[in-house]
Amino acid sequence: MPMNETIKSFEITNSQGSTATFLNRGLLLKSLKIKMPDSTLRETVLGWEQPDKYLSIQYLTQEYPYMGAFIGRYANRISRAQFSIGQDTYALAKNFPPHCLHGGKEGFDKKFWSVEQPNPHTLLSTLHSPHMDQGFPGNCHCKVKLQLNEKNCLTMEVEATVDRPCPLNFTYHPYFNLNPEQISILDHTLQLKSSAYLQIDREGIPTSKMEYLPQTLLSGKEILEREGLDISLINNGIGPAAILRSQDRKIGLAISSDAPILHIYTGKNTPEVIKEGKRLGGAYGSICLEPMQYTNAVNNADFPSTLYTPERPYKQSISYQFLLENSFS
Repeated sequence: MPMNETIKSFEITNSQGSTATFLNRGLLLKSLKIKMPDSTLRETVLGWEQPDKYLSIQYLTQEYPYMGAFIGRYANRISRAQFSIGQDTYALAKNFPPHCLHGGKEGFDKKFWSVEQPNPHTLLSTLHSPHMDQGFPGNCHCKVKLQLNEKNCLTMEVEATVDRPCPLNFTYHPYFNLNPEQISILDHTLQLKSSAYLQIDREGIPTSKMEYLPQTLLSGKEILEREGLDISLINNGIGPAAILRSQDRKIGLAISSDAPILHIYTGKNTPEVIKEGKRLGGAYGSICLEPMQYTNAVNNADFPSTLYTPERPYKQSISYQFLLENSFS
């Protein structure tokens, strides 16, 4: 960590008493507490209480989980850690051998962002990524606006510009668990809007083919009881792409985005944290719901282009709408 960089926390709130706490490193969401009808606060994401835990060697080197971080320049995998633009081939870090994962060894999740707070419920964040950062061409300037509104909806608006063609694919990586005791995700229910997902090869790289989830898995907890989800659903229109509900059904989370993919991950390698003396998370202890562009699209002409140019800026929005028991349908 550069000597002039220190981890700082920023908290946004609404008048209901809900709070979201971010770090300037990785624009990381370490806590998201929602005010319940009984006036208690319920934590909905996994996160360390102490910010310095995110810098520990153990955390960064042993099954590094990207917990709560903003992901860039390119979310998910780039096959063989390389791509070509015209006659030029660019080599990236093989931090997930033999592929590049989530932007490389020092992606946006490990950068220190500039953060301003114009009012209690808003953060304005910026990051400059120089030409050839992690092997990606061009200077990239990324802006992220985060807001927590009066209806307990956390929104993220992402804009990015480049001064030469470059593939971009941003996402957010919170680990959600809506239960009062954040031990398991398998007792939640997950309702999905789309049944179509991208077929992948043995190395986790999408092919050009789609597969379909059985209709019986689209609403209920059975889908979470599969042997660890790690799939990219194709987002098929307006409205929430997924709705997650706690075991006690007192709180739900509806996630919406204009991104074409919703990647879902819940598996054995989810992080374990200790908070208030309690051991939380661990295997199948949380779920990631990650709106993003098509994985490895820069190497697959069948996918929508993720190549952005000075004339084509990047824009993406994500909303995390929390639903309390009196708002369930």
